[in-house]
Amino acid sequence: KVQATIANANFVIETAAQHGSFGKFLASWPAHDQIGLMEHFKKHASHLGPSATAYFLRFNGWDAFILSPDVARALIREKIVGKAPTSKADMKAVQAAFNAWTTESGLPRRDVSRILGHEQGRLERQSRSELVQRSSKDPTIRLKDTHIRGQRYSPIHWFKELSNAQGIENRKVL
Repeated sequence: KVQATIANANFVIETAAQHGSFGKFLASWPAHDQIGLMEHFKKHASHLGPSATAYFLRFNGWDAFILSPDVARALIREKIVGKAPTSKADMKAVQAAFNAWTTESGLPRRDVSRILGHEQGRLERQSRSELVQRSSKDPTIRLKDTHIRGQRYSPIHWFKELSNAQGIENRKVL
């Protein structure tokens, strides 16, 4: 870990020297290409996986989405990916979805990411609560019945509600 910390400090110093500052480097990277920036970090930094890179970007002011377990499950629920995204094709699909939702909602990627994660957690808690209520009435209910039932909320539904509450004009995705 010490060696990786030294290597990453050198990466930041070298990048800053090439671009005037590390902040200028981050600011010059297109906001719609987080996956490309993460690939750059993978090639030039040391021991920074996708999660660590996304958190590093967010903590340094870059508008990054975080692929938390709840966000990954939300992406599966929305049929963006079939499983937790790891392949290049999955990551491209994730980037395209975040770009579309950001454009439509007018919200930053970090907020879209947070909404997805919180909403997925809420739906799962609701589903578990419904299961407990049903299982107390019917002891034959098993864990396989825990899938989310009832109304399906898409991220766009929540973005629109939040945008309307904040007075943000909704834009149509091209």
